[in-house]
Amino acid sequence: GRKAYVYTMDVSKKKDIEATAQALLEEAGSIDVLVNNAGILKPSLLQDLDEANWDAHFDVNAKGVLMMCQAVLPHMRARKSGRVINIASIAGRQG
Repeated sequence: GRKAYVYTMDVSKKKDIEATAQALLEEAGSIDVLVNNAGILKPSLLQDLDEANWDAHFDVNAKGVLMMCQAVLPHMRARKSGRVINIASIAGRQG
């Protein structure tokens, strides 16, 4: 059987991501699969969208994915093995 590890963190904070990746490496010994599944949605009309809401969306939904990948890819590349799965919502299609 395989083992899955689940961690709670704020993916908009690089230090949280780096600490979690390090904790996982210490606990599991390697990172074989990364599933990026964090996301936030605070729907509003474009004219009502404030900058803080926009920044929060971008920090979690886009920048969080980038920073998660940056945290684990060096370990995967060193082992010449690993998978990254990015899960997105249907919100972009619904408008």
